[in-house]
Amino acid sequence: MPNRIRELRAARNLTLEEVAERAATTPQQVSRLERAQRRLTDQWMQRLATALGVRPADLFPNRAPDDRIFVENAEERSLLRAWRLMRPEDKRAVANYMRGVGLELLLERPKNRRAV
Repeated sequence: MPNRIRELRAARNLTLEEVAERAATTPQQVSRLERAQRRLTDQWMQRLATALGVRPADLFPNRAPDDRIFVENAEERSLLRAWRLMRPEDKRAVANYMRGVGLELLLERPKNRRAV
């Protein structure tokens, strides 16, 4: 089954070795999983998702989002894609910046709007 492991790894500028170390495995194993030469079990999904700083579902293409979001235009879709590829510590830094410039209300989920 195709997956996004290589894409997510590249977006974070991580080497096979770095992901392998974070997932407590070998670079060869990560490479096999990236190329779908090895079955991506629940255990592997959890280990790799943790190593990459994503949710296990993010490892697969064309997935339905777990939570409903409100996307109004192409710019918002681009920002959302970029956000999903960010490492957790970078997300925290962006959120802290937004709070610092008075945009903390934007971090709250919109109410009374239909999800798309």
